Amino acid sequence: MGGCTGHAHRGRDPQPAGAVHGRLVERGPQGSVAGQHPDRRAGRVDRATHLVLDLEEAAFGATKPVELRMPVECERCTGSGCEPGTHPSTCGTCGGAGSVIRDPCPSCRGRGRIQHTVEKQVTIPSGIDGDNQLRLAGEGEAGSQGGPNGDLYIAVSIQPHAFFERRETELYCAIPVSFPQAVLGCTLKVPSPWGEHALEVPAGTVSGAELLVRGQGVPRVNGRGRGDLHVVVRIEVPQKVNREQRQLLEKLAELMPNENLPHDRG
Repeated sequence: MGGCTGHAHRGRDPQPAGAVHGRLVERGPQGSVAGQHPDRRAGRVDRATHLVLDLEEAAFGATKPVELRMPVECERCTGSGCEPGTHPSTCGTCGGAGSVIRDPCPSCRGRGRIQHTVEKQVTIPSGIDGDNQLRLAGEGEAGSQGGPNGDLYIAVSIQPHAFFERRETELYCAIPVSFPQAVLGCTLKVPSPWGEHALEVPAGTVSGAELLVRGQGVPRVNGRGRGDLHVVVRIEVPQKVNREQRQLLEKLAELMPNENLPHDRG
């Protein structure tokens, strides 16, 4: 015989198959956490976990599996805690405010929940950033004795990229340019998550100059448009030159004398 439970017993419709969609929320002051989070709303228990994305997944969006070990609704009794075909009895001790399970479900021992490893396919929106987290309503722990489910919070972090640096919706990268290309100007092909893009390097470009490729950055999450790609020019100095190259450079040095005085700090 079970004890008095202070809320109604009811089953819930099963979750639909396929990926689940979350709502973006700001991270709390403690940042990303994983584990169990009691919620005072009707005894719900939220869960939190962590998901690592690469830059392309964050930019384009993705569907990622998330695996959790947590209490889920007992399939045998659909969360009521009662043996199928039976119902809880009105509790005489509390005057009917709660109920008593006289024939508990043998699968969950009257708890209405069992521990289970759950895999959810989670839809990641394009443009998500490392300071965002997803809230999946009703995807947390199953409610006790048929009560409502908690929510699932997924904190997100973005792996560093070998080539690009991300700052919100903006992308930054460095491109090597030879001295003649910087002096004379040239057209380069620069990569972006969206494919190669032709970039005009103006004549006389100095090392460290930042050139802009509009619309080749990261999408604005839950918004319109994309950020920009910032290309920083790095003029490369050859470590070795052959005889012909040396002769040409020596001739150029004669034609372009430089007193090598310090630059004015102003």
